[in-house]
Parts: sequence; structure tokens; C-alpha cells
Amino acid sequence: GSDDKTQLQRVHIYTLLLKQMAPEQLLATSAKLCAEILAVVAEPGAQSVLK
Repeated sequence: GSDDKTQLQRVHIYTLLLKQMAPEQLLATSAKLCAEILAVVAEPGAQSVLK
């Protein structure tokens, strides 16, 4: 769901997972997310995907 409680639970889980990651894993994860997001933005019609 997208309600506030669910969003807070999701953020809590992500925070716990990120705290357990080694610096190398954090860097690799950040790089992958950036590459995936930039790939979507570079595609035609991406504006509708990001809304």
C-alpha cells in the first residue's frame, strides 16, 4: 500500500538493511540505482513513468 504507515515501515526496513551493508555494497547499490533511474529518464516517454 501507499498509506503513511506502510511507507514508514518500508523506510524502516530499508534503513535496517542499509546499516548492515558494507561500504562497497552501498556504493554498488547506489551506482546500480543511479544507472537504472538514468536509463529510464533517458528513454522517450519517461516523464509518464516517473509520475
